[in-house]
Amino acid sequence: MSYIQLELTSDASGVEILSEQLESLGALGVTWVDAFDNPIYEPAPQAHPLWDQVIVTALFPEQADIETIKNTLQNQLGMIPIGQSHVEDENWVEKNLIDFKPIAITPYFWICPSWHKVNIVDAKVLHLNPGLAFGTGEHPTTQMILKYLIKHPPIHNTVMDYGCGSGILALSACILGAKHAYAVDIDPQALIATHNNAQLNHIHDDKITIDLPEKLTQIQVDQLLANIFMVPLLKLHKIFTTLIKPQGEILLSGILASQVEQIFITYEEDFHLNLVDQQEEWLLLHGTMKK
Repeated sequence: MSYIQLELTSDASGVEILSEQLESLGALGVTWVDAFDNPIYEPAPQAHPLWDQVIVTALFPEQADIETIKNTLQNQLGMIPIGQSHVEDENWVEKNLIDFKPIAITPYFWICPSWHKVNIVDAKVLHLNPGLAFGTGEHPTTQMILKYLIKHPPIHNTVMDYGCGSGILALSACILGAKHAYAVDIDPQALIATHNNAQLNHIHDDKITIDLPEKLTQIQVDQLLANIFMVPLLKLHKIFTTLIKPQGEILLSGILASQVEQIFITYEEDFHLNLVDQQEEWLLLHGTMKK
């Protein structure tokens, strides 16, 4: 099956109205992207920022009366340019994973998609199939935590990966010698992906527990890893203090350089916090519980 895709450009103030019009005309889905590729990494709480110029793309069934839809839009909005193309029905998840290749975090620690092999003697390899969960190990925030764990192996430690995604950090901790890892996420797809990846790497239930946050509130670990954005990091601060043993460690990533001061202000009451790494505009913070 194929679809018809319409593409229009709007300023930020008109995007929501245009999207509602497209949906009222039968669009199966509407997406927004920046017309000039300027990133917005994370909005402030309650803020919904947009780019100055936004490309709005709408997907219609192949049998839709596209000429009537285009004429209606131009009667409502003026004679604006409307791009049109055909889109084939594809497995978009599989298509996106084609570009996922083995990643060398260090020469002797690799993340390898399940359909590839790493033939390096003595290398530790995390085999991965992300499924529908976020995380292939390519992002700097993930790589910084992995490099820290490789440099400071969590041997005999209990470790919690809070916001585990596809399970990269929790599973890597197990491979690097952790006594037990807890993989926590609010997204059921992430828990499924982590469970599947644990099986793929022959990491069994005696080494890893995978569950929702509310199921693991009584656990205390030696080390907590949180690779999530600033706003949830600020909200989770007090919860983290209950999950870490006295003198335990925390690693915080997903933080931009412009956000680090706010993280320090929030966490300094309970943690001795230090900047330990930076890649591009992303930071990695290490902390030790004060009590």
